[in-house]
Formats: sequence, C-alpha cells, structure tokens
Amino acid sequence: MIINERKLRRVVRQALLEQNSQFDWENKNERTAFNESFYDTGGIQAGLQKAKDYILSSKYDKVLKNAKFLKSDSERETFKNNVIKKMNDVKINFTLRELIPFYKDIEGATAFMTFQDLGDDISLAKIGKDGLYNVLEYDERMTQTPMLYLISDALYDDSQESGNSLKKVGERSTFHEAMHIEGFLANDMSRKVTGKTAFKSEIQDIIVSTVGEILNNPRIEDRDDKRQVALNRKEYYDPQTYEGIIEIREKIAELKKDGKLTQAVTDANTMSLKELKEKYGERYAYFLLMLDFKNHTPESLIKTMDKVAKFEQKSDTSFA
Repeated sequence: MIINERKLRRVVRQALLEQNSQFDWENKNERTAFNESFYDTGGIQAGLQKAKDYILSSKYDKVLKNAKFLKSDSERETFKNNVIKKMNDVKINFTLRELIPFYKDIEGATAFMTFQDLGDDISLAKIGKDGLYNVLEYDERMTQTPMLYLISDALYDDSQESGNSLKKVGERSTFHEAMHIEGFLANDMSRKVTGKTAFKSEIQDIIVSTVGEILNNPRIEDRDDKRQVALNRKEYYDPQTYEGIIEIREKIAELKKDGKLTQAVTDANTMSLKELKEKYGERYAYFLLMLDFKNHTPESLIKTMDKVAKFEQKSDTSFA
C-alpha cells in the first residue's frame, strides 16, 4: 500500500492527538492544532452524511406520514429536500466549555446547533426561544445558516473517558446535532400550517403534567434524586414549552437510535430510579420516570413515542 506524504502527516498527527493526555486549551496554537486534527478524522463529515442519508431513507418517510403538517407526498418530498439543503449549509465552528455562558444548562454536551450566527465570540449567547432555540417563521429559517458549534475540550474528554476514537465521537455528536435541523424545520412548518409545534399534543400526552407527580413518585426514593428529576422536567423537558418539546423528541430519538426504547419504557413501569440508573445510566433514567404511567400502559407510550421519534430502528444509525 502506497501512502502519500500528506496522508502520512495526518496519520502521525492523529496518533499523537489520541495519545496526548492533556491540552493547554488556553494556548491558541494547541487549540488550532487540535481542531484541525479533529476535522481531519472525518468524523464531522461522516456524521453529516449519516443524517442526510437518513432523511432520504424510506424509514424517515414513515415518520413523516405521521406529521399532521404535511398532507401530501409532494409536500413531504419538498420538506425533505429543504432539510437536506440546510444540512448542506451547515457552518462548522469550534469553541470551549468555559466560553459558553449557558454550558451549565447543557452540561455534558459535546456540541450544539443553532441558527444564530454567534461567530467567535459567544459570550452573549443564551438558551431559550430567543436564543439557542430561536423561533423563526419557516420561510425565514430557510434563509438562515445552521451553525454547528463543536466543543473541543468536551469532545476530547468524551473520547478519553469513553475509549471511543475522536472520529467516532465526532460522528455521533455531529449526527445528533444535524438532526436538530430537522426538528427546527418541522416545528416551523407545523406552526405555519397548524399553528402548533410539531407533535406537541402527542408529547404533552406522554409526559407527567406536573412536577408534583415526580416528587410523589415512590420509585424515586432519594430526596436529592427527586429534586434532580423534577428540575430536569421543569428546566429541560417541559412539554408546554417550545424548547422542551424539541428536547423530549430528541431524547426519544436517542432511545430509539440506541435500540433501547421498548425495553427501557417497559422497565420504567416497574423499576426504581436506582435500578434504571444501573441499567440505562442517569440521563436516560431521569427521563424515563417523567413518562406518564398513571394514564398509559407501556405499550401505548411506546406506540406514541414511535410516532414522534426520528428513527425507525437501531441499524439505521449505527456507527462503525
């Protein structure tokens, strides 16, 4: 096998990057070197391509048939093409956790997507409907550029802690954020046609309606856990808010993508929070106990969640 000099330099640089145990993120040269090497892995490009492949798949066609705001095949086809167009328009940026004023609200995130052009100075950026989840008219959104912000130090730490390659971390993060574009456009189109956020009624139906129901849940035994689940429900997964609906739909999509949705919802009907944490991890466990088992069976919850999820089965979004 013949390898040219440029490719050899890239391979060596990547090997050094993977082995480096610490970066001086305040050093501009080190940041730049990391960002360039991270881009060279191809993970960002692969994540974007997977998102586009999914939007063009027959599996996504089935999801769109559940969308009340798209009435015909031609409308669904136009919508898909517009999602692809915006995915092709994505502008890639790198930043650091300490530079993001709202990072505490997205703690653990390795990237975020917005239609706000924050440039290099994101000190004034904020979360919410007039910030990260900015509400726009559908036609106006189509004139805007989606901005993907990759959080360099968070991506590196994720790779080190998970044991996954930087390429795989980049692919996963980019794919997840690229799919937010679909969520933005779906909500914009739904408001344009129906006056409501996409899948709003379905999502409101499956999440407990009050924080009190969480605080009184006997399967959440620890007082601090009760407060944490209630806080998550109030701050991030409120089905009455625009941003809450986006995040709930994304969380359902993650469960679906990971092939855990059916079993996780079934388990959440009987397991304690402690047991769910051990089996599915904290971020899934908190969300699962926000589901309304009082008024729904696991089967009916799964059926509704299937309708609003963006993914049909795990194989569609596997990462090599």
